[in-house]
Amino acid sequence: TSSELDHEGGSDFTDTGCQGEGLEHVLPVTSSPGPEGASHGDGFSDEEQEDGMSSADEAPGDITVPITISGFTVHSFGTIEWQREQFHTPKAIYPIGFTISRKYYSIANPREQCTYVCRILEGDVPQFEITCLDEPDKPICTSNPSLSWSRVQAHINAALGITESRVVPGIDYYGLTNPK
Repeated sequence: TSSELDHEGGSDFTDTGCQGEGLEHVLPVTSSPGPEGASHGDGFSDEEQEDGMSSADEAPGDITVPITISGFTVHSFGTIEWQREQFHTPKAIYPIGFTISRKYYSIANPREQCTYVCRILEGDVPQFEITCLDEPDKPICTSNPSLSWSRVQAHINAALGITESRVVPGIDYYGLTNPK
């Protein structure tokens, strides 16, 4: 519902035409070689453990990105803007520059999955940009994470001929509520 969306994020429910940087610097990495070399395709190098921590030469709590957590890859944890209340709610913090990639059904071919890049951009209020890498020139950007993901879902539903809609839990799809 509209009140659920309003409580979760910004109150402006229109496309804001986010004008963030291009995606050239954001690679949808799901695995990467560690500092010592080969990746095993699981996102961890020889010296990394499944919790994303390296077993050598890192202090507890140090996290190196990209890191894959619960089905998405964090590329940047962003910067917390604590002085502007629009950048945090009782449910989530919206760090400027926070960037993840995750698999989801493609807008271009909804029977297949593709990679989406989700970013939080700075504006008067946080801007939630989602780019389907099958349609990189058509990012979806709103001031609410659920509205952005609901628009992705609406494109997919329309392509599949589905007329029903639902509110998508955007903060979950952005990885902002992940307990890890």
